Amino acid sequence: MVLTGATLSAPITLPYLSNYNNNGQLVADYYDGTLSGLTYQAGQTYALTSYTYAGTASATVVGPGNITLSAGATLVTWTAEGNNDAVYVSGPVNTSLYPNQNSPVTLLLGTVYPSSGTYQVSVITDNQAATVNGAASPSVFGVSDELIQNVTK
Repeated sequence: MVLTGATLSAPITLPYLSNYNNNGQLVADYYDGTLSGLTYQAGQTYALTSYTYAGTASATVVGPGNITLSAGATLVTWTAEGNNDAVYVSGPVNTSLYPNQNSPVTLLLGTVYPSSGTYQVSVITDNQAATVNGAASPSVFGVSDELIQNVTK
């Protein structure tokens, strides 16, 4: 998998991470959070290209994200929307899931943080290309940004 974009000094080959099953669909995951030459910018268009024995598949995707969590951990915002953004809060009492969200997302103290303790706030902004040229449907190429932060209440 090769990634190109305006802020990249040169195309970057994303290493293969693993396969996983997502609702009956086999997914090949390519990722490296420490790529040299990559300055991720939410709102920038990225081109993803896969070269395999079966041929070449490609798509362009706008990078979502630039995620922030307010000082009191009650407001999550991001500047570039994806098409599959979610907020998860897990803690000592419960887990709250907010799928398919748009920024901003308010985290209510009595609901999300019902008691004192340590909670983990995970925000994933994900943008998936509607069309992947050269690939069979339902192929998907996507770009994600993620924030994981522990919060003590």
